[in-house]
Amino acid sequence: MRSYIKLVSGLSSIAFLLFASPPAAAIDLWEYHAGGDPSSGYPDENYKYLDRNEACVSGVVLPAPFACYTNARNVRAETYGNPNPTAAECLFDMTCTCGSCGVAPNYPNGGNTVIAYGGSGSLFAAAMAEDRTECRGADRLR
Repeated sequence: MRSYIKLVSGLSSIAFLLFASPPAAAIDLWEYHAGGDPSSGYPDENYKYLDRNEACVSGVVLPAPFACYTNARNVRAETYGNPNPTAAECLFDMTCTCGSCGVAPNYPNGGNTVIAYGGSGSLFAAAMAEDRTECRGADRLR
């Protein structure tokens, strides 16, 4: 009977170790801004998005149709091929309805999508803050 009890307690210890949560990993967070002075930094509470696309989609307010531009859509973050980006530009597409903004030789049957700038996002890499006890924006994750 004692060996059975030892076996059960040993198995439960192994099960606990297997299913215990791993230590929390550092999480990189992004922020969105339209304007401002990046040399003075941005408030910690701005860093609350888990990726650059989420920051752009949450931050960019698409404009209503104006002049020759309609159908604002497709908000996205662009890093121009940088494999380890710490900044991104927030872009979106609009449809041009005038010859003055149309591009490509077959306008208006093509070449009427223009790309517009909608702000920027920047990364707060948690790995760069190992000496801090709390990561910026971590209260969002609680």
